[in-house]
Amino acid sequence: MHRVPEIVLGFLVATALWAGIFLFQPQKAVPNYEAQPAKSEQQHAVSGRPAGQQEQHAEGHQKGSWYDTFLNHTPDWFVALFTALLTFVTYRLVSTTGDLRASTDRLWEAGERQIELSRETADAQSRDMRASIGAAREANRIGADALHASQRAWLNEETIADSDLVWNQTGCELIIKTNVKNIGTVPAQDVVVDAKIVAIKRGVRDYTISDAIDEPPSKAMGQLLFPNAEFAPNRKLKLTRQEANDVAVGKEVTIYVVVMVRYRSGPRSARTIRFYDLKKMPDEPGIDYLVPVTIGYNVPKDTLFLNHHWMPSYAD
Repeated sequence: MHRVPEIVLGFLVATALWAGIFLFQPQKAVPNYEAQPAKSEQQHAVSGRPAGQQEQHAEGHQKGSWYDTFLNHTPDWFVALFTALLTFVTYRLVSTTGDLRASTDRLWEAGERQIELSRETADAQSRDMRASIGAAREANRIGADALHASQRAWLNEETIADSDLVWNQTGCELIIKTNVKNIGTVPAQDVVVDAKIVAIKRGVRDYTISDAIDEPPSKAMGQLLFPNAEFAPNRKLKLTRQEANDVAVGKEVTIYVVVMVRYRSGPRSARTIRFYDLKKMPDEPGIDYLVPVTIGYNVPKDTLFLNHHWMPSYAD
């Protein structure tokens, strides 16, 4: 900001100071040989004052003499110029003060906008930080899962019928053989194979993966299965005639065999669950697809099939 008012004011002060110095001259006594006029009664009264009062009057007159001398010897144009310059300086001071007030107001508003912007920026940074933390946690979880998936035991199973399907007065029995293989990179611990045979209504999934997960594990002792190792236990499954009759269509009944392999991979528990559809070869010639089993009719092992294609499965 320009400092014109201060410069002009300093110039005026300096001008007045030097003008006062040059124009102030003490009054010199001028000899006067002419006869002095007679003193008036007032002059006699003044001269008759005490000496102390006269000294005070002389001192006061001497103190005011430089100011009177300055005004008496200052031309009118100088006073007019001085007044004009003083008016200009006063105007510039007022204008500068107004500009300073406006600048202060703008600075205050800018500060408030800056504070609001800082608050919004801080909120945005906080949201971004929380999102970054969430993304980092998710990335860590995915990384941990990927590491666990690559460095863990994976058990695969394949189940076949290992006996004839035999019916009696109470129901039917079937022996299955489940081949379990560790296709992972670390040993599988406490490997237990459970199985269940269920009869369902045709076209209705009365028994699901969730039901299989909720099945309690057996009390069998678990096996230790090293990578690429396998074993094939047998299990006998039983289905009551009442369970078959409740869902049968005529004499045909839809039967599922559910195999559940439970094990541990390191500190984590894991499961492999697979559903099989129990079918038989048709008795009538000319039929080239598998058909459901018939209640009360035994089925030889060679004509039994456990099909898991398009069937539910689960692994964790």
